[in-house]
Amino acid sequence: MINYKNITLALMLLIFSACSETKSFETENNWEQQRPDFSGTYSRSGKNGAECTLKTDHNLLKVPFEEIDDIELACVRGAPSYNSGYALDTIRIVESIAVFSPDMSNIDSDKCYIVFEFGETEVKVTQIGLSGECGFGGSVYADGTYKLVDHAKPTLGCMRMDNPCNLDARN
Repeated sequence: MINYKNITLALMLLIFSACSETKSFETENNWEQQRPDFSGTYSRSGKNGAECTLKTDHNLLKVPFEEIDDIELACVRGAPSYNSGYALDTIRIVESIAVFSPDMSNIDSDKCYIVFEFGETEVKVTQIGLSGECGFGGSVYADGTYKLVDHAKPTLGCMRMDNPCNLDARN
């Protein structure tokens, strides 16, 4: 004789188990919500009017752990020369670390690399190479810890010296 009570109970357990496993799978694989958003404007100041501003527009790709940032970096050396440096590019992020080079297609040990280590409210930047190799003016370096000053997604391409976006000097 078939025990319908046991079959019903087994089916209910199977359905409940499948539903809870599906939810767990969705939570573990919901990587878009678990990945930090590094978008924003970061800044650091130095001696004699030296300063750098980093703007990032963080983008998650539709593949887990594949992320890119569109970045804009502008630095001024400060007194007495006020030389400057500027970069605008798209960089790939792996485990919150990204590397920029003016010419990633021609990797060479004597070229410039700028390493970005993204944190929750700051970016640690390390420049490897001389200022000229990075396309910067004399003695302009991007090194330092940049603090988050605005988490909003910025408009990129507006920090060039020729002010292509006609921004007010306060922006």
